[in-house]
Amino acid sequence: VQKNVELLVSNTQLHHIFALYLALLEYKHFGRPYARALQENARYFAERLDARGLKIAAREFGYTQSNQVWMELGSKAEAIEQFKKLDRLCISTNLFTLPRGRWGLRLGMNGITRLGADRACLDELANIFADLFSGRKTLSALAAEVQTLRAALGEPKYSFDDTAAGQELIKLLLSLQ
Repeated sequence: VQKNVELLVSNTQLHHIFALYLALLEYKHFGRPYARALQENARYFAERLDARGLKIAAREFGYTQSNQVWMELGSKAEAIEQFKKLDRLCISTNLFTLPRGRWGLRLGMNGITRLGADRACLDELANIFADLFSGRKTLSALAAEVQTLRAALGEPKYSFDDTAAGQELIKLLLSLQ
């Protein structure tokens, strides 16, 4: 374990090793269903954004085969403006240059998938994006919608937190500190 831990953490403090161990156990137990949901959510969200008139990269290839959705915005200034608006709504994205020098946003689906987002949730989120980018609603109105959506998601899924066995494991690990 020590030999492999050094590749994944900067030091070998006991609580870091336990956190890594627990994360790896969760990955082993929940990894496949999480990965499946991640890809399905990314593809579905890309489709919903596209259906609302937002330009999504790789449409001709089914939008994505990963956890990311790439939204094309044209100029660097437009991408920065939309990035800042999303940031004010506490929606985390990444600015980046798409192939052939176009600017856009990279939308990672990891967090929202881990929180258990389903198609209805992604439909609501796509509506928020469309309303924001079109200017149909104010930032304050959309902020309230984002807060309601986030509250409805609850606690992380794909985690031992929701299982009795997981709770026992967490108690055991905490007792060893």
